Amino acid sequence: MEEKNTFIIKLEQESQKLIQCQEEHALKSCLSCMQLLECSVRQNYIRAVYGSMSQGNNADFDF
Repeated sequence: MEEKNTFIIKLEQESQKLIQCQEEHALKSCLSCMQLLECSVRQNYIRAVYGSMSQGNNADFDF
């Protein structure tokens, strides 16, 4: 069985924090939150997503 790398573990941790925050505020999405652009929980989650996508390498992503 392959071990999860640190980027995937970090993503899972930040994802759980984001879900918990949404549940605490009775939100289904961050988009309806007044703190959307200033939210450190969401910013950490986004950094973890990029980290898992790039595996720590500096990479540009086109969406």
